[in-house]
Amino acid sequence: MKTTTLVDFLKTSFQKAGFTRAVIALSGGIDSSVSCALAVRALGKDNIYPLLLPYGDLTTTADAQLVISHLGIPKENISTIDIQPFVDPIVALDKTMDKVRRGNIMVRVRMILLYDQAKKRNALVVGTENKTEHLLGYFTRFGDEASDIEPLRNLYKTEVRHLAQELGLPR
Repeated sequence: MKTTTLVDFLKTSFQKAGFTRAVIALSGGIDSSVSCALAVRALGKDNIYPLLLPYGDLTTTADAQLVISHLGIPKENISTIDIQPFVDPIVALDKTMDKVRRGNIMVRVRMILLYDQAKKRNALVVGTENKTEHLLGYFTRFGDEASDIEPLRNLYKTEVRHLAQELGLPR
């Protein structure tokens, strides 16, 4: 039942906004995979544009590639952008940069690229934040919590896991 409700929510939200395409940062983790699968059901696989945004090591996209293959998203819709050339010059400005600040910069660079691709493709950015992350404050302001629509926002992480099983996503 939750799947149908969330798919209907996405369909209605996109229709009201006048959009038919979605851009999503796909890591292959459970949250981005579930958001992507819901978007595929709502808009159709041809209207989903996953962005794989690794830092340096492009082999870290294997899980995302598995999800894309499972969902049948066309290869021409996939963009892989290495964020390292964007992040490193910013980090180099401050030799005292800690891991948290560096991580926040990485997340914000990803969001810049997502919104640029959304504009290019006349699409909305589908977010991946769940209720547990939101309540714990486990997100980066103006980073991973920034999106046009958040289908998982009212679901606890445990519910997202159940939804992944319901959607038949690869583990």
